[in-house]
Amino acid sequence: MASIAEIRRLYPDQTSNKSDADIIRDISGGAGLDTTYVAGRLGFDINDPGFVTGVKQGLGGFAAGIGRVVDDATDGKQGAISRYGEDVAFRNPSSAASQSWEGFKESPWQGAKEFAGSAVGSTLPSMVPFAGQVGKGTSLVGRGLAIGRTLPAQTALAW
Repeated sequence: MASIAEIRRLYPDQTSNKSDADIIRDISGGAGLDTTYVAGRLGFDINDPGFVTGVKQGLGGFAAGIGRVVDDATDGKQGAISRYGEDVAFRNPSSAASQSWEGFKESPWQGAKEFAGSAVGSTLPSMVPFAGQVGKGTSLVGRGLAIGRTLPAQTALAW
């Protein structure tokens, strides 16, 4: 089977403004094949479900959401950011353990890992604005410690 790049080259009109995940879904739907099978045949790696996969899926969903906002604010076509986010989320699927109650009952540990990973991945981007504030606080603490260390020496010199 051809690679995603070859499919894009052979069918530019059908694949323009589509993510790799969309192309794989189109091929698998048209051929009646499983998306994981088609992705594997195209050399598109799909990660095993778990905590790290959940984090990546959450971050991919965040990137796709930001991309959609940018797309809506510009020309309305799917841009590179949203395609990238969709591809990241597609490469990091959830198992049945986090998609249904029955699946969770069959594998609660797997479901808990995926839920926790997805929660971290979805929450992590919202923490970015606080990173600068933490840096400022750390800088102030460091300055305070430096002043505290020099006070005894200054006191001794004052005698």
